[in-house]
Amino acid sequence: MATPGAYTYEELIALTKQALGGRNTGLMTDAWYGDRVNVGYARLTTFQGPVQAPGMSQPQMRVLRFFELYSTDDRTIVSGLSNNLITPTATADKVVCVDNLYDLTNDVPLRRQSRRYMDRRNPQGTGRPREWAPGGDNGAGYYIYPIPGNANEQISVRETTYQYPDELTATETPTIPSPWHTAIWLAAAAEAAALIDWPEKEAEMEGRFMKFIAERRSPVEEAGAGGGRRFFSIGRP
Repeated sequence: MATPGAYTYEELIALTKQALGGRNTGLMTDAWYGDRVNVGYARLTTFQGPVQAPGMSQPQMRVLRFFELYSTDDRTIVSGLSNNLITPTATADKVVCVDNLYDLTNDVPLRRQSRRYMDRRNPQGTGRPREWAPGGDNGAGYYIYPIPGNANEQISVRETTYQYPDELTATETPTIPSPWHTAIWLAAAAEAAALIDWPEKEAEMEGRFMKFIAERRSPVEEAGAGGGRRFFSIGRP
């Protein structure tokens, strides 16, 4: 039984369809609406952009994050690598970004650096890894410096990654908290209206989506664990 207030995949499709006047002909099949729902789901969970919050005189940059999409994986960075670009343990095309990297072998965090800083480093430089920077592999990978030159310099690390949500099918419900499910069909309806060239409906649904986001904070923001950070990188699926 679904959590009260939660929407299933079918219900999200029905709400998206209803927002567009129940159109269900030609291109606009239930499968097509389902694709719009999953696009809306991904957009919400990886949202980054300016939002005009209630009571604020100026828009603020928001980055939404949900605890359910965070993952931690332990792995060993070995010697003999051809370069310093590392692909996360999690499925590469499902990783939005690498958020943190901790050296378990030496019990210290690797220092996070900017991509520009890392570009000035020799990608073939060897030694015990001490620094890392997000980037590469469509944003899902990360760079380390230096790379292990021999077995003594290998380290075990813990990767903290943020991932795209799994696509919804059948009777599934989104993994994120149910109070946020409404934003999924709002985003889905906005995209659907754009695809069928209905600018008035697109503007209406986009406005409702942005208003919904502006009026509440994500669970990660509520916990003070992140979100809302400027220039936080988001990769591509």
